[in-house]
Amino acid sequence: MTFTIRRALWLLCCVPLSGAQAHHSFQGTFQPGKAAQVTGVVTEFHFYNPHVSVYLEATNADGSTTRWMSEGLAASSYGRLGWTRETLKKGDLIRIGGDGTRDGSPMLTLTKVELLDPKDGSVIRVLTEAKSDGLRPTATASRTPAQALPFKLSDGRPNLTGAWTEADHSRPPSVSYNDAGKALQATAKIANDPQIFCDPPGLVRQAGFTPHAIRITQFADHVLIEYEEYGGRREIYFAPSKAVSKVKTNLGSSIARYDGDALIIESNNLLANWINPHGDQLSDQTTVLETYRRVDDPKSGAMLSIQLVAADPVYLKQPFVITKTKRYSENYQFIPNECRPPLRSRNQPN
Repeated sequence: MTFTIRRALWLLCCVPLSGAQAHHSFQGTFQPGKAAQVTGVVTEFHFYNPHVSVYLEATNADGSTTRWMSEGLAASSYGRLGWTRETLKKGDLIRIGGDGTRDGSPMLTLTKVELLDPKDGSVIRVLTEAKSDGLRPTATASRTPAQALPFKLSDGRPNLTGAWTEADHSRPPSVSYNDAGKALQATAKIANDPQIFCDPPGLVRQAGFTPHAIRITQFADHVLIEYEEYGGRREIYFAPSKAVSKVKTNLGSSIARYDGDALIIESNNLLANWINPHGDQLSDQTTVLETYRRVDDPKSGAMLSIQLVAADPVYLKQPFVITKTKRYSENYQFIPNECRPPLRSRNQPN
């Protein structure tokens, strides 16, 4: 095993303000280094984004049974490790090793998974062996030559339509909070991250921090952007009248325009929300400016540059910037999204 799921999970939950984050903080539920192991029969296997989950029934020493849940990375990441929705099936006998929960609830991370022989309990196959960390593309990942995707549409607009995957992560953005912002972040409890319980994410978290695929479709009067992680969907019109709203939402009110070879999107009317699993939060006065531009490269193929600038006069000293690039994937299919909350209460201390 050249790169374990444990290390991948650690990277996902512990890199502050990084693009390589899972949909929520594993540290909010699980305690790193608190080893746990369970053997049982699979009752449910959910190969979905924003995370893969396995439910199993384990028999205790006294003959009683306990329902366990094991949670791992996004299905998109496991797909790069060779997993599919057929990797596990109901009735399989498996042994899972990972990190246990902070509160003792019957859950653990999906770190090491072994398929067992129901006759004698011997190991048939170790399912987490991999040649990749599941977070970045391997050297042999298919790439679309830049010339295969026209740089412009027939009407002269930049051609951004298609699925864009495999983010090349930039360095974490520098977020500078004012005194009010610092006070708010100090009160956050990572165990209470709204995304742990499948609450809709805010725009900065959905559009800025996700490392997973997005799909852009361009129309005459609007642009459609869909997100593999969280299952977000945004219809963004060019006419200002379409963007006017007095109701604040998680994804806000947005208006789009083209500026030369770039697509520009401005958003406001956002609800206050967490921007990552570490408790960083922005107010409902936040505004977001997004820029999408083709940055094709002869070696890397058709590429999309994404820049997101978030400004918040309530909690930030100054705006912060998230930048990343994604590769075009011609036949990429989104993995369905189906969030499942953990087997514990919503509110608990750190």
